[in-house]
Amino acid sequence: MKKTQFTESSISNARLSFQNDEYGKSFAYYLLALKLSPELKENLRKEFGDVFREWVRNLWQENRSEDVFKCYEQALDAFPENEFVHDVMGAHLYRLGFAEEAFVYFQQAMKLNPDLHSAKESFYNLSNSLVERWHFRMLNDKKRNMAFKEAINKAIRNVNGPTTVLDIGTGTGILSMFAVEGGASKVYACEMSKTMTSIARDVLRANQKHENVKLLQMKSTDMQIPEHIPHRVYLVVTETLDSGLLGEGIIETVHHAWTHLLQPPDNQGGGGRVIPGGAAVYAMLVECEHIRKSHRLLSPSVGNIDLNFSIVSDSVNMVQQDILNEETPSSEPYTSEDISTIPGGYTALSESFKVYDFDFNNPKEVATLFSGNSQSKSLVVPVVQQGSIDAVILWFDLLLDSQTSINTSPWSESCWENAVYPISTMNIKGGLDVKSGDSVCLNVVCKDNHIAFQNIEVNLVINGNFETMNTPTNNDANVSSPQNQMELSKQQSPADDGDIKFQISSQKATTSNVLVLEEKDIFTLNDHLYQFYIFELIEKAVLDTLKDKNSSKTQRNSHDGCCQVLNMSEGASLAVVHAANAGATRIHVSNQKEADLLVHLCNDKGYNLGMADLQDLILEKDSSSSWDILVVDVVEPCGLLQQNVWQNIALARNTILKPNGIIIPSGITIYGMCIDSKYILENSLVIDNGRTLDLNIKPFMNFFMVPTHPGIFFSMLQCTHLSTAIKLCQLNLCDLNSVGAPVNIERHQEVKMVADGCLMAVVYWFDLDLGPGKTVSTLDQSTHFSQSVYILPKQTHVRAGEIICLSFNLEDCSISFQVSN
Repeated sequence: MKKTQFTESSISNARLSFQNDEYGKSFAYYLLALKLSPELKENLRKEFGDVFREWVRNLWQENRSEDVFKCYEQALDAFPENEFVHDVMGAHLYRLGFAEEAFVYFQQAMKLNPDLHSAKESFYNLSNSLVERWHFRMLNDKKRNMAFKEAINKAIRNVNGPTTVLDIGTGTGILSMFAVEGGASKVYACEMSKTMTSIARDVLRANQKHENVKLLQMKSTDMQIPEHIPHRVYLVVTETLDSGLLGEGIIETVHHAWTHLLQPPDNQGGGGRVIPGGAAVYAMLVECEHIRKSHRLLSPSVGNIDLNFSIVSDSVNMVQQDILNEETPSSEPYTSEDISTIPGGYTALSESFKVYDFDFNNPKEVATLFSGNSQSKSLVVPVVQQGSIDAVILWFDLLLDSQTSINTSPWSESCWENAVYPISTMNIKGGLDVKSGDSVCLNVVCKDNHIAFQNIEVNLVINGNFETMNTPTNNDANVSSPQNQMELSKQQSPADDGDIKFQISSQKATTSNVLVLEEKDIFTLNDHLYQFYIFELIEKAVLDTLKDKNSSKTQRNSHDGCCQVLNMSEGASLAVVHAANAGATRIHVSNQKEADLLVHLCNDKGYNLGMADLQDLILEKDSSSSWDILVVDVVEPCGLLQQNVWQNIALARNTILKPNGIIIPSGITIYGMCIDSKYILENSLVIDNGRTLDLNIKPFMNFFMVPTHPGIFFSMLQCTHLSTAIKLCQLNLCDLNSVGAPVNIERHQEVKMVADGCLMAVVYWFDLDLGPGKTVSTLDQSTHFSQSVYILPKQTHVRAGEIICLSFNLEDCSISFQVSN
């Protein structure tokens, strides 16, 4: 038989085996065909990639991971330039937990085919996790960069003789390069992240600093002399800080440095030094509806469902545990927020006040903090504005040296976010109500890498006298008055038997009366209009379904006269409970993420709740298991389309949903608006080398730029509106097959500019169809949704009245845009 006939036979057998789900055999036939006729690679590119993907999936399910790598070597040998092979291998490595290694494979797949959607999405997702977005904000903060450079230069000048420097958590290496430029004789830099170490290596070489800086991929607390550095250094520079100052372990880092790596200080103020030299921490009591809605349930009922327990966020729960117990949870009792961009803003209920002073150049003080033996402080904070205390927000002045500092307050316009300690009042609806003249007593302590607030008490002025109200808080935040902090002695503590006291159970999240949920899920439950629409729509759908079935003349089996509801929502959803209340006889969830909430409610009401994945439901399908109503989350609270939502809807619709079944929501409409926003760019990429003081960092960091930015609050975004709202696309969820599965939609339309500016990005949002005349817009800032922004690949200067062509593309669950004249 000739080679051509062998090849044709192998390809025919490969395709037949693939159709019969015999992927291993199919893969072997394709390998033979490619070996016999390599000139056929281009024709077999896609189908070879498909069979490789399915064969790898089979091997993974059979726990044959070693065989996966053998197959990859075979595939690479036969077809090294096949993008699908690299993409599949990247996905496999990611499943195994090798994110940084997987990133290389996705990168290679994109080089071979920049339009390969799956590789592109994986590349962007990993870019987000491997290079956190705050790196871009910090590198674009020229004031911050100048302050560090000035402090480092002064410190090096003040050392007699050669100066050695250790840069802990070097990131891109920018502080190490400042040290080299300042005259350091030798710089050592350590970084934990493999990806950031690789970036730093490229940056140092591009700036011709690689011979002056020894780069180590390791934690500084693992470094030893002389294994890693030959001797103690004279200067340590580090920015291992978070919004709460201590959350990245700077106390442990500095303590270890003083003990093992840094020259000891001398009596004349010389010897070793640390930059930053210290920090002054401040805080403020605030009222903020957005924070309140994110951290505690505000109403005892959701829709028509009464809740006999409290719901709080993890930050709230940890603070309450800290108040009641000696041990503090290991996670931070705060979240990080850019307070200036929170919808609705905030109201300051107190002046800013100093919480704590830290001196990182005092080894004894650092050692005391590290040991956990620091004394707590009692503070009194005067209330200056009537309102309800929702949080304590915290910031700091980072004291690089005696003359140079960086301020991170909400009004500083720095690259830093603020720490938010949410306040929970289990027994007072809406928070802690205070008025001008009242005061708040707090204990503050530093332990377990965070600042903790304990024993919060509100002193109310009633008929000219103080009354004390003991309240639980959701966090470990403490406050002291701005200029005259008052220390409270035990004799002054207003804890008499006649006081009004509100206390919480000491068992917290382990009891049935407190449930801990994620912030986005709490906000969803607090979105009363959305919840009411869902409740009304489900109730009507269930009643209509039961009415139609009961009016039917014939019922073939026991399920024909009942209503069956399947909820495929990702987050906290009470849809099935609403359905059961309305009379649904079978309720089921295919996502068990928030099972505790639903199990508790269903047990309390005596409902039988089923739980299984969609794939399991399809496999178990019989004539009696078709569903009448399907509930889905189409849009995530962060403003993105839910991953795999179209595939899941289409799969359910074609297999287990009845032909006349109802999908909730029934449809969505996508809108967008062209904008000019320097703020978005500063959070997405390094603007130019001028921001980094003429150091060439931009190309190495911008390689990890991600165009889509979720979680944007458009109402607070610093931007210029260059167009009016644009209707981009409308989808009927009951007819997804009309646009194909997976969804792939492209639209082109002319858009008139309404202002001059630089067209940098498109912000987009969704309208959810929740029944006749009932639409929820994710643009509405009263909802639990935020919006997303897509940064255009090319910036375009436009004039008011100009017409541009906007290309909109929806591929699977990813939205992208392009602009042409």
